[in-house]
Formats: sequence, structure tokens, C-alpha cells
Amino acid sequence: MSILRAVPLVFASVLACAEARPVEDADTNAAELPKPIFRSVQFGQGEVTLGEPLRDKKRLGEVTSDTILRLADSVFGGAQAIWIHLGPGDTVRGMTYEYGVDTAFDARIASYIPLLGPPTRRTSRGTPDVDLTDVIEWQDSATHFELRWITRPGGAIAQSELRDRPVSCP
Repeated sequence: MSILRAVPLVFASVLACAEARPVEDADTNAAELPKPIFRSVQFGQGEVTLGEPLRDKKRLGEVTSDTILRLADSVFGGAQAIWIHLGPGDTVRGMTYEYGVDTAFDARIASYIPLLGPPTRRTSRGTPDVDLTDVIEWQDSATHFELRWITRPGGAIAQSELRDRPVSCP
């Protein structure tokens, strides 16, 4: 297919997605709308942004596989371990943080509410190695952020995860 024939198809697809999105009501209270979720994190070694290629990954930490980079301990927010999840072309698809058992989980949740608005909460039970997982979630059109309190037979840990959401037409 020639480029001249492909451009109208791409434009029509973009227009269709734009038309399918709901229009905000002018009377909607801005405080009730979801707040945008942060997509960049500044580590001591540099900034990492969801959806962007990761530069100098060997300088940031230990490459554990083609798609996972483990950062040095305690490099952000008291995390004991941080993993950066990569996609094609070393594009950052997500970041997972693991905290110790002494983490004040409810205080961490409370600290995000003024920044992100009210979260949703769900609990899952009963996998072979996890007794209970409490999941607190926020999301916007581009980003998913969650805090997890995971109770295992050997103890509990707190995790957070920031993920890029795939772009799709509703």
C-alpha cells in the first residue's frame, strides 16, 4: 500500500478513537475527575519514564533478563528492591518496588490520596504461596499504579507497581 493511501486510513482511525471518547460535562466538578498519575521517577542515577526508552541501563543497575533491570537497593522511597520492566527497544513498561515488613501501608496509601484522588481497593485470597493480597489501585488513560500488601506464610511485604497502559480505542 502506498503512503498516500495509508495516511487517510491512519487519520480515520485516530478520528474514530477521538469521536468514541466521552466528552466531559461542563458541570463536572474538577475535584471528582481522576488526577493524572506520575509517569517519571527520578532515581539518583537518572530519570526513568514509562513509555520512553531506557538509556544506560547497565549504569542504573543489574540486568537480570532481556526485559528486567534490578536497580540498586534503597534508591527510591525506601524500597528494598526495584525492578524496571522493559519492552521492545528497551521501552519502559513498568516499575515494581518492594518494601520491608516495617512499611506503614495505611500511611503510604494516605500519602497518595491528595496526589491521585481516591483509589479503588480489592482483596484476593488463596494461592499456594500467598494467603492474602490487599490491592489499592489508581489509573488514568495512560498509567496504572497500585500498592499491594502481600501476606505469605513466612511474613508480609509491601509492593508498589507503576505500569504503562496500552493505548487503545474505547
